[in-house]
Amino acid sequence: MPFKSQAQRGKFYAMRSRGEINAKTVKEFEDATPKGKKLPYHVKKHRKGAN
Repeated sequence: MPFKSQAQRGKFYAMRSRGEINAKTVKEFEDATPKGKKLPYHVKKHRKGAN
C-alpha cells in the first residue's frame, strides 16, 4: 500500500524509530509508493454523505 501523504510517511518513520512497527513494513510502503510522485502534506478526511 503506498503512502498517501508526507505526514503519513513521517509517522511511519517515527513509529519505526520507537520500535512500534518493523522496518520491513516501512520498506513495503516505500516500495509501493511511486518514485517521483509528489505527495500532499496532509489528506483531508472523507465526509460521510457528501456527494
